Amino acid sequence: MKKILTTFLLAFSVSIYAVGPTTIHGVNDSGERIAVDEEWLPQPENPGGGMRLTGFYVVSIKKNKKAVQEFGGQSCSFGNNTFSCTSEGESPLVGTTYLFVKDLPNCRGSLFVCKAGCGSRAPQAMIQDYWECPTLGANYYDACDPNNHEEYGVLASDNVNLRGKPDLTASVVGRLNKVTIVNILERQQDCLTINHEAGQWIKVQVDQGGSTKSGWIFDAYVEYTDKEL
Repeated sequence: MKKILTTFLLAFSVSIYAVGPTTIHGVNDSGERIAVDEEWLPQPENPGGGMRLTGFYVVSIKKNKKAVQEFGGQSCSFGNNTFSCTSEGESPLVGTTYLFVKDLPNCRGSLFVCKAGCGSRAPQAMIQDYWECPTLGANYYDACDPNNHEEYGVLASDNVNLRGKPDLTASVVGRLNKVTIVNILERQQDCLTINHEAGQWIKVQVDQGGSTKSGWIFDAYVEYTDKEL
């Protein structure tokens, strides 16, 4: 079980947040990692004692090695195959709604994609971590499956090279973060093994910082879906 410790100082108040698993997280177009955690505060009747859940969330923002910026008191909720935040607050997730797409294989969490309120700082896709690994019944394609004709996918790894040609020696035209949404334009049929991973070269189109870019990636790092994202 992944756990993180979050503590932060707001301009007008000091709050303490307990150890707990990340509820849902993703990376926006600017490369900022957005993570959402349940908010814990000291018991008002016993400040030096135990902690209590407030019913709100903490939205944290981190880019590279910069200090974490956090917004407490964000009202969000998980509904019927949705995750949404209200329009009150100052975090990048204000007014957003994410829809469940699928459970990812190998206990990597549940994939959600943004369908409303998707501003420049709101990730286009987010992954909800599991408290415990359930038995998953999700359908997904093994490497080089000839029946795979899906047109959409989401990256399951960070720093995936986007290349000008389907070759490891080809120039790198960009690097893609985990949970980046890709639209598959073309697929090479040869099944290869690169860095001990089996897969195929696929030509993809991605949106980065408001602009569209295309290139080739090795699909061992792609989770396919039959839904338009």
